[in-house]
Amino acid sequence: MKIKVEMYDEEVLPLTTTIRRETNMNTESVIVEDELKTENRREPKERKLRGFALWGARIKTALVVMMAVFAAILVGLRLTGFRSFTVMSGSMAKSYPVGSLIYVSPVNYQDLQIGDVISYVANDEGTVVTHRIVDIEIDEEGTYRFRTKGDENNTADSKLVHYKNILGTPVITIPYIGYIAYNIQQPPGIYITLVAGTLLLAWTFLPSTLEERRKTARKNVIIN
Repeated sequence: MKIKVEMYDEEVLPLTTTIRRETNMNTESVIVEDELKTENRREPKERKLRGFALWGARIKTALVVMMAVFAAILVGLRLTGFRSFTVMSGSMAKSYPVGSLIYVSPVNYQDLQIGDVISYVANDEGTVVTHRIVDIEIDEEGTYRFRTKGDENNTADSKLVHYKNILGTPVITIPYIGYIAYNIQQPPGIYITLVAGTLLLAWTFLPSTLEERRKTARKNVIIN
């Protein structure tokens, strides 16, 4: 009886396994390389988007801060008794340039002296003028009247200012802001301001709200 003995090369199986492993590793390497290439292609676009988003956030922050500061200037000081006016002429240009916003503080007319600057109602139409006192007249009844003159004018004002028409004396001057303050308080400036404020608020809060909704929707999909 003959017995046929088949001899297997012990190294064949390990070699086959090694080849398969190397093949798998090569395939994985190709996949990884393809993924890296895809990511590298996406990176410039993502960087641009992140850059735009960053600048957008900075612009929004700057606008919000500017609006907050402007609102504080226009409203905050009024709560302390100051009144604001816009300089519309150049009769006091060196001290109060045209377009400036001035804040006027109440003053006791008996404390006023020659050389002081006062803001007063000049006529029945309610026009407010800011000029310097050049003379003070007190009649027999003790009524104060003030002669005023614009620093840039050649002659004094023809009409005396009754003490009851004095609003106060300027204590704060903000150049150029007066133009903005004046225009936003009248049509169409007031409507433009309302629309711009609404758009700014939407630009500030709407993206974050939509992002929160997207995250919530994704969580609900995963849970379901």
